[in-house]
Amino acid sequence: MARDSLGESSAVIRERVIAARAIAAARFEGLPWQLNSQIPTRALRTTFQLERDAMNFLHDELDRERITARGLHKISRVAWTLADLSGHSRPNRSDVEQAYQLREGNQS
Repeated sequence: MARDSLGESSAVIRERVIAARAIAAARFEGLPWQLNSQIPTRALRTTFQLERDAMNFLHDELDRERITARGLHKISRVAWTLADLSGHSRPNRSDVEQAYQLREGNQS
């Protein structure tokens, strides 16, 4: 059975992903999308806001021109997925920082 660098088996990771998708599906019940990647920008600013500290972090990065507005929204969507995987009701600063780092790794 395959394991990731943290030692989790593929089966454990699969169960975490299934649970995260169920959380997202419940959150989006009655809405026209099913995945965090599909959350419209307007909804990110209203219904699906990040915790205040998390949003402040992203706005600081935006002010420093380290990310664009589009990048802010992409990071926010990834942060929702990370929050779902961690069992958080909303993305916190840790979720956002991790999403930011994942994005930075993809920019190389």
